[in-house]
Amino acid sequence: MPPAEPLASAAATWDRLAPRYRAQERFEARAIEAAVRLAEPTPAKRLVDLATGTGLVLRHLASQRGQRPQQAIGVDRSPAMLARVGALPEGWSTILGDARSVPIAGGWADVVVCAYLLHLLDAGERRDVLAEARRLLRGDASARLVVVTVWADRRRPGGRLLHAGLELAARARPERWAGLRPLDPSAELRAAGFSLTRRVVLRRRCYPSLVIAATPSLRVRDRAMAPPAPPAPSPPPVHVIGTSALGAGRPTRAAAPCCLREAPRVTPDDHGSAPRVQYAGASRAAIVTPPRHDTAGCAP
Repeated sequence: MPPAEPLASAAATWDRLAPRYRAQERFEARAIEAAVRLAEPTPAKRLVDLATGTGLVLRHLASQRGQRPQQAIGVDRSPAMLARVGALPEGWSTILGDARSVPIAGGWADVVVCAYLLHLLDAGERRDVLAEARRLLRGDASARLVVVTVWADRRRPGGRLLHAGLELAARARPERWAGLRPLDPSAELRAAGFSLTRRVVLRRRCYPSLVIAATPSLRVRDRAMAPPAPPAPSPPPVHVIGTSALGAGRPTRAAAPCCLREAPRVTPDDHGSAPRVQYAGASRAAIVTPPRHDTAGCAP
């Protein structure tokens, strides 16, 4: 697993590692199997796999025969990794893109999987990725996010030793072992508007891993779906009685103080359409909504 580094330079690193990445997938396979179970795929669902890499999550999903989703999209920044995904069932695809700004319409996915990515990022990048996962998910109770990170349970004697060893290795040789720095993202998931539903800790026959399933928080969903507040009414004109050029005692209109002047309004454009909404933090010049496919069209 490569060292932690900014997403801006990560694509080149993964391109370099892609030819030999499959050799270490056996250390991820058990946690990926657990993630697929927690995702609870069904033919009626649509899934997005962030940082899909060589497609290990997609391959496990494809093996679920009667339960695999009708549509699945793998997203990764590395062209070389995506080139090694291989053949996918009909209706499935991969996209070259950044996990912080995915060119898929908001609310498209029933399930988002984010495996072995968050522990490679700094806190700000993790926050952006979780916000993007939240945007991609449908706004109902059936939506689900599943994340996998390297982790060791410090409440157990062996876990404390393992956690300390991983931290020591990451600090001593970050160029080689920083990617094994342990992370429990539970608090960050809650801060991003998710409610945790399941936790699975894996200690043997794989990287020491934590698998978490979460759903969008009902409180956050309600706030996101609430209608916008109506604009404040315009202030009335201010009249004063004073001395005008036409004679004493006549009413004259005075300009309202700046604090009472009417605020500028947001109006439709010249064609009558709603104002354009600009996403904060990332440009989405090409938001696409992948078409639905009938489940009967999927490859066996």
